[in-house]
Amino acid sequence: MKHKNKFKIIFLCLISYLVVQPLISNSLIILNTIFLSGLIIIFLFTPYLISRSRKWLVFGVVTVSAAVVLPLLNYNNNVYFYATNIFGLVAYFIVIMYIFQYIITEDEITDDLIYASLLGYFMIAIGFAHAYGVLGKLGYLKFNPEGIMAGKNNWDYLYYSFSTLTTLGYGDIVPVSPLARRLSGIEAATGVLYVAVFIGRLIGVHSIKKKEK
Repeated sequence: MKHKNKFKIIFLCLISYLVVQPLISNSLIILNTIFLSGLIIIFLFTPYLISRSRKWLVFGVVTVSAAVVLPLLNYNNNVYFYATNIFGLVAYFIVIMYIFQYIITEDEITDDLIYASLLGYFMIAIGFAHAYGVLGKLGYLKFNPEGIMAGKNNWDYLYYSFSTLTTLGYGDIVPVSPLARRLSGIEAATGVLYVAVFIGRLIGVHSIKKKEK
């Protein structure tokens, strides 16, 4: 099948990083950097890997180039912080929207459709975690216990994002500022709606194919 196993490979790369990164972050900095860089490159080139469209190839090249150049500039003011994080949020949004477009327009239930749906779910959590990190550093979000989200490479935002998206809500991290509560509510609703829409989509495609046969 066309573009077979593309989403499967990308999804497995993402899962591998999420599992392995905490184990190597403190001891093997070089390996962690290489691993993360490879994952980012695969992620940014996801639309091109699927569509083979030149515009998505340009998107991947531009975003990867910016990710390499911006850290080298290393501004001492907030320009670097705003540029990298706003750019990152835009890149997340574009890739997530492309994955959703693939899920909605695919007219056959395949392994890649399943993996694309899983990847989209994970990318929602990662995107919200990134947004929490940006807004938190800007001082717009507050959580209890106070200071739990502090730290340059802290994974608490990602942990909180996944627990919120899945509506588990362990309660060990609690949003206290109005914006933090609002975003948390939106993410929880997104998680519930995503699962409902995805299941409905699978049932709809299966029913159509069954009638055609």
